[in-house]
Order: sequence, then C-alpha cells, then structure tokens
Amino acid sequence: MGIDFSEEELQEFRNEASELLDQAETQLMTMDQTTDFNTSYDATFRVFHSLKGGAGMLGMEDLQHHMHKLETQFQNFKAIGKISNEDCSYFLRGVDSSRKLLRGDKMSEFNYSLPSASSGSDEALRAATSAEKSEIEPPAIQNSLPTSAQPGIESSNKNARIYVVDDEPDLVDILTEMLSESGFNVRGFSDPLVFMNTLAKEPPDLVCSDMKMPNVTGLDVLQKVFETDPSIPVIFITGHITKELVIDSLKYGVYGIIEKPFNSTEVLQVVTNAAKRSTLNRLVNRSINLILYQFSDLDEFLEKEGKHQIRKTMTDELKYLLEARRELQLLSKSKR
Repeated sequence: MGIDFSEEELQEFRNEASELLDQAETQLMTMDQTTDFNTSYDATFRVFHSLKGGAGMLGMEDLQHHMHKLETQFQNFKAIGKISNEDCSYFLRGVDSSRKLLRGDKMSEFNYSLPSASSGSDEALRAATSAEKSEIEPPAIQNSLPTSAQPGIESSNKNARIYVVDDEPDLVDILTEMLSESGFNVRGFSDPLVFMNTLAKEPPDLVCSDMKMPNVTGLDVLQKVFETDPSIPVIFITGHITKELVIDSLKYGVYGIIEKPFNSTEVLQVVTNAAKRSTLNRLVNRSINLILYQFSDLDEFLEKEGKHQIRKTMTDELKYLLEARRELQLLSKSKR
C-alpha cells in the first residue's frame, strides 16, 4: 500500500494489541461456560481479525499469518454456537503465541490442529466446510469493529482511570473518595516517586496533581506525563497559585488549575470535562487505527478484483488521515 509507519505508531499498535489479547483471553477463559456464547464469540473474533489486519498493515508477517490461522479456525464455531473446553485451551495457547510474536520473539512451531478437528466429529466437519467458504468471500469490515467503535454506541468517561498525586495523604483520600463516588476509577499517590514509576507501566486517562511536593514539582509531573503520552490531561490542584505558575503551566500544556481549598463541584466539573476529552481522544485514535487495520483485508480483495482506482483513492485518503493525526500530535508536543 505504500504507507510508512513511525516507530511511535508501531509501539502504539503493540500497546493496543496487548490490550486486545488480554480481552480475548478473558473471553476465552469463560466461553465454554457462558450462556451468552455469541457475545463472547464476537468479542474474541474482533480481536483476531483486528490484529491480523494490523499486523498486515505494519509488515509483521509472522503475526499476520498466525492471526489469520486462528481467525479462520475460530470463525467455524459461529455456526456451531458452542465451543469445547479443549478448543478454548487451544485458542488460549494461540493467544500466548501471539504475545510472543508481538514482542518480536521467535515462536516455537505451533501445532494448528484443533482438538475438535482431530476427533472427527460432525461439528468439526461442518466447521471445515464453513472455513472453505469463508476463504473466498470479501471481508466484512463493519462487523469486525469493536463495540466501542460501532455507530450508535455512546462512549462514557465514567470508567476513566484517574491518578491523584499529593504529598498530603488526607487530601489524596478526600479526592480519591470524591471522584470514586462519581464513578471514576481512581488511584491515589502520596509519594510522587511511586507515581512516576507507575505512570509508564499503567498510563491513566487523567492526572490530578499538587504543584509543590518534596523533591518533585507539578511541572516535573507534567513533563513525565508528557513523555509517557502527551494526550493525557493534567490538572493542578494547589494552594500556591501565582501569575508565574499560571503562565508556566499553560506554556507546558496543563489542562486546568484549581486552587485550594477547592470546591467539590468545581473539581468534578473540570475533571469530568478533562476525562471526557481524554476518553474521546483515545476513541478517535483507536477508531483510526481500526480503520487502518481492517483495510488490510479490503485492500487485498480490491487488488484481486482489479479495482485499482478505488484502491488508490482509499489509500490516499488513509495517508491523509494519518498525516493529519501526526500534525495534531506534533502541535500537542509543541505546547510542552
């Protein structure tokens, strides 16, 4: 297709792929026991299909081949309407192997023999027939989108992960309780160094931080958050507001500043707006990535059908979309 991806975009795919594999693993571990098979099946299939497309777009051929194998085998169970514990275990092993390929590790030879296929059951034979038919059908892109990206699904910021950072434990407890009662997923840190170490491992959607703490300033927090992900909003809650502080904070891209003693209504309003922006920003980025990942199958289909002009037009539009996102990210970085 001729689309070049930066190392940052490759890492973004790895991070998203890791989260998606966690989701698939969770669904597979209970799929043979759940009464709502179709929901669990659809969620797992979306992961396999998205990762296959993403790997193809980014040139990860080993991962693409592996996900294609898993996807083709897994789609057989849609018509059957159930899956055995042995087959679930097989796909769980496939997920583990996907993680190795995602890290760039060499995967030991994977045995692509389904336990149900080895048994020679009627269900396995129907599954094999279904797989043969699916190989010649054009890709169904819309059905492979995750629930959060489907039209008509309203995104909610109430599950946003918020980190509260302040060297006063009592204040951390007050803010944590207040935000938790409003439905947010909150974690408090009275030691800013612990926060710094946690940030890269588990990035939040929003950070609320004091400005003056032992050995660490609010601007240190802001810079660390920026290095992790410049799209994460930071709100300062401080009792030491000065003109210089406001100017420096705005120059480095702080989302908002709240003065102590704070008003709970004001805090909730600012936090809610910041969390919504962060959630929507992530949703937009993920939707763009999913369009890119799903286009891999469609691009191959268009090429086989000789639809070269349609293929070129869609490729050009995707390139423009990527460039626009990169420019927005550069503008965000330039504020810091």
